[in-house]
Amino acid sequence: MAMLSIKTDDGLLQKLSESAQKKLTKEQIKKQRVSIVFAGMPKNSGMTKVEIEKVLAESE
Repeated sequence: MAMLSIKTDDGLLQKLSESAQKKLTKEQIKKQRVSIVFAGMPKNSGMTKVEIEKVLAESE
């Protein structure tokens, strides 16, 4: 069995760590929520991100 030697770049790990400590704004959370819903929709659903934003806004 071959052993793989994989090393993640230390600079990348540092940036990821710093990013994980930052607080998201309400707008950033809203955009993430829309993106997650949009990505989970069937491709033939025909819904746009704008339509999803409207539906989510109505449910708040």
